[in-house]
Amino acid sequence: LRGPGLHRTSPSVHQSLVDVSVPPTSNRDERAGFDIKVREMFKALRSRRCNKTLIFCNTVETCRNVENALKRKDKRRRRNKVWAYHNALSPEVRLKNLHSFSTSGDDGSGYDDD
Repeated sequence: LRGPGLHRTSPSVHQSLVDVSVPPTSNRDERAGFDIKVREMFKALRSRRCNKTLIFCNTVETCRNVENALKRKDKRRRRNKVWAYHNALSPEVRLKNLHSFSTSGDDGSGYDDD
């Protein structure tokens, strides 16, 4: 698809890409690789505090793992509210989560995959 305005970042949105590349020594160990990426994610979230954050993942499984890592880190949800948005959720749940994220006045984190 192509069109004016499609896939453009809104001027009011600050986009920050974080490199979470895994060193070659940990590349074959999925768990070690994920742990490294989660550490980098938490470091990026701490250093870039903002009201809302979207984290994009490549797979539903990774999205669920990221969601679980964030929920385990903040069990009482004092720092973040976490909403998932991926194809394994029903359309109703995705719509509800999208609405909750977009209308949240508190800090929020959202996770998405294709």
